[in-house]
Amino acid sequence: MNIDNNPLVSVCMLCYNHEKYVAESIESILTQTYQNWELIIVDNASTDRSKEIIEKKINGDSRIVFLPQPYNKLVSLGTNIAIEKSVGEFIAIISADDFFSPRKIEEQLKYMQNNDFDLSFTWVQAINDRSEESSLDVQKWFNRTQVKDAYDILHSYFSFTNVTCAPTALIKSSILVDTQLFDHRLLQTQDFEFWIRILQKTQKVSILHEKLTYYRVLEDGGNLSSNNSPIKINRTHFEMMHTWKQLFLLDNGLLGKTFNTEINDTNKYQIIYQHLEKNNVLIGQLVLLLCVFDQLGKNCDTQSQQFKFFFENYGKLKIRFLEIGNQLENNIIEKDQAIEALQKGKEWRETQLQNHQKALQEKAQAIVALQETNHVLTLELNKKEDYIRTIENNLNTIKNTKLYKILKKLGLLS
Repeated sequence: MNIDNNPLVSVCMLCYNHEKYVAESIESILTQTYQNWELIIVDNASTDRSKEIIEKKINGDSRIVFLPQPYNKLVSLGTNIAIEKSVGEFIAIISADDFFSPRKIEEQLKYMQNNDFDLSFTWVQAINDRSEESSLDVQKWFNRTQVKDAYDILHSYFSFTNVTCAPTALIKSSILVDTQLFDHRLLQTQDFEFWIRILQKTQKVSILHEKLTYYRVLEDGGNLSSNNSPIKINRTHFEMMHTWKQLFLLDNGLLGKTFNTEINDTNKYQIIYQHLEKNNVLIGQLVLLLCVFDQLGKNCDTQSQQFKFFFENYGKLKIRFLEIGNQLENNIIEKDQAIEALQKGKEWRETQLQNHQKALQEKAQAIVALQETNHVLTLELNKKEDYIRTIENNLNTIKNTKLYKILKKLGLLS
């Protein structure tokens, strides 16, 4: 196996109403080729049969710790509860609707030890509700050959692209010492913001280009933070205003390696802003200018390079597009509702068509049955007609006999 010291790996699993998938997720840990692990399961007050299924699946396994919660503590706090309970040298994170490849922990652990990484991710294999492999767009987000190290990851973050999938992560627990875990306030960008803080602390980070994590995408997309729910979209953009600040706090040396150029206090914001502007990241531009505004202060030097940068750009920022964006969002919602109504109408028409087709089929079957009955009756009628003709022939034969003629002549026959 070639893994040094056989370290304990703590797998932290968060479950909420995953009765359809949690058994499969737990089974993927039980069947790992690397067996020195502990599993901490936090059930976030599920209202389905998740708790019952988990308790049955554990079956007295001392390596599994089950922490059912009295109320839903949401994703960040729920995950933190599992991490804080863990004692492993490495920590893996998984949602109860995803599952690991059997060799996931072994391969990722070897990869980290061989390269002295503090944090690593893997590629994903997208699966649907039925655990069938699919080639959904989510794989394009996370499975990128050009993204290899910490600086590639940070560069993607500055383009408003999260290439790091949380359920694929394996973290050295030592780097979490004195580090705040997931921010309880964040529901959509909690992992994005968390990785940024980790990357400020260590750049020993990489992505293993192997599909070792099965990432479930429900058919309605409801389990994606990037789905088209207006509420989730609004949450994501609001939370990103906080998350962008974490990116702007990165030190100049780290930013220089990220953008592959020399960065100092004078050109820092110009370089970042040009990148955001080029990638049309309006929220990032807005937050950066607000950060500069705060740093300038009310008694700032209006001749400074920082002020000149701010003065040049804040008048050009088309913040009104945010309003237009809201209008577009409302239009999209109305269109979605219209499409939904049309879909329901289509489904009703399809149901009516199916009913008509069924009625026609029943009528066709009735006609066939009548035709078969008519055929049987025709055969019976033909038999009777043949019988009558036979009798008539026999009678004619009798009439031509001498006996018949004598009896007829004597008046004994009518």
